[in-house]
Amino acid sequence: MECIFCLNENAYFDGVNYVCPDCGREWPCDEIADDDDDNNKLRCPECGSHLVYPDSSGINDYACDACGCRWDGDDDEEED
Repeated sequence: MECIFCLNENAYFDGVNYVCPDCGREWPCDEIADDDDDNNKLRCPECGSHLVYPDSSGINDYACDACGCRWDGDDDEEED
């Protein structure tokens, strides 16, 4: 399984959470969408991670938890 943080393929389910032995992070299974939904997920333009959320700073539309990239969703250009 692919880690939603570092994107390595060594993540596994430990019975409660998903765990990545490469980066040491854990996340609940409800953060994983079905593979059928893959085309509808927003990807970070910097690292390609699916772990993207609305930016709370009010400056940019989106932020990536994996790499910290922030960008405006209207023009899809990255903001630093």
